[in-house]
Amino acid sequence: MRRGVGAARFAREKERDTRFEAVASQLTATRVAQAREHFDSFRLKLQEFALKHRDRINKDPVFRQKFCEMCAAIGVDPLISSRGFWSRLLGVGNFYSELGVQVLTICMATRPQNGGILELSECCHRVRRLRGNLAPPIDEGDIERAIERVAVLGHGGITVMKRRGKTTILSLPDELNPDQTIVLDLAHEKGHVSCRQLNEAFAWTKERSMAVLMVFLREGLVWVDTQVTAEEGGEALYWFPSLALSRLEEDDE
Repeated sequence: MRRGVGAARFAREKERDTRFEAVASQLTATRVAQAREHFDSFRLKLQEFALKHRDRINKDPVFRQKFCEMCAAIGVDPLISSRGFWSRLLGVGNFYSELGVQVLTICMATRPQNGGILELSECCHRVRRLRGNLAPPIDEGDIERAIERVAVLGHGGITVMKRRGKTTILSLPDELNPDQTIVLDLAHEKGHVSCRQLNEAFAWTKERSMAVLMVFLREGLVWVDTQVTAEEGGEALYWFPSLALSRLEEDDE
């Protein structure tokens, strides 16, 4: 008798668990369907919004940035494919592809002077001149999104670095190692570094500092100034041209 009661109880519990699983699966399927329905509705409204404000999206950089942020909020990326819906609707994908090529052109053209380190503001200024007055206006946010677009298409070698309130575009043959990144970060403050500055800031030995600076010098990223004052401790200064120029422009303002 006890065995029969135990078996019946086990069967009832198994049947109950099966019903619970069926209800849970049904609820999950319902929620997924509802989520998909909401997403499709959002995407449709976004498309209607894009059609209505097409001209403003293409001509107003601030409005274009807000539109891209709105797309990202629901998981839609208008930059991914130049053959996709958004490219056909707005030309946004092609816009950023073209802008990305222009950014690469500027980076390559200025590399002999700056070693591949170019401040975002300077890049934006140069790209505007390259595009001419008849092209749609752009801002620094457009430049950053164009660089993202270039990365999506598989063109490496160009990245964005944000340090000390400044944004810098790096178009370097190799990635920076941790020590090189630290030195470049410090250079954003004055536009130059020295072994003395690195020792005071990070307690580095002269050998460690020179190991990094010699790599920068060999790659053409820095210029050396040996005509220094006593205030600098008589040590050579290693100038990053683009960063130094930016500091001078700030001082003139």
